[in-house]
Amino acid sequence: DVFIPHLLEPLSGSCTCLSFDTSTRHCLASFRPSNRTPQTKHIRHIVCELCNTPINEPFTCHPVHEFTGGSVYRLLSRSLLFQRPESSGRLLVAYGDEASKSTQICDVSTTSKLQKLETDSEPCLDISLVEGGTTSLLTLLTESKLHFYQWQ
Repeated sequence: DVFIPHLLEPLSGSCTCLSFDTSTRHCLASFRPSNRTPQTKHIRHIVCELCNTPINEPFTCHPVHEFTGGSVYRLLSRSLLFQRPESSGRLLVAYGDEASKSTQICDVSTTSKLQKLETDSEPCLDISLVEGGTTSLLTLLTESKLHFYQWQ
């Protein structure tokens, strides 16, 4: 048994983060602007549905929606694709917006921005969902603090 390389077509560019939801087979790929992709002026967060293919063929990746972030991207940060707490199968995207020093929460099915989470004038570096019992916490890491937001 060995790992076999597969490319996620049609995703290309300067990818900074991948996040997967295994139960829905969706993937979030975040890309920052780079000299190799001059048409990209803003950060892109693309949600794709992964499709089964034979083992000897590349994975197919069907884009579901693309969220456009800010144009500032000096720090390497991670985005998150996760299921909406208490709503099986409904996907949300959380990504840091370095220019506004906040984190955006977006709904994949409606493509709308649901909330802007403030992080004390610091950009978000990492995002994680912590679930236990009936409590869901979204954690946001900045250079100096760990912020907790409880789902209600």
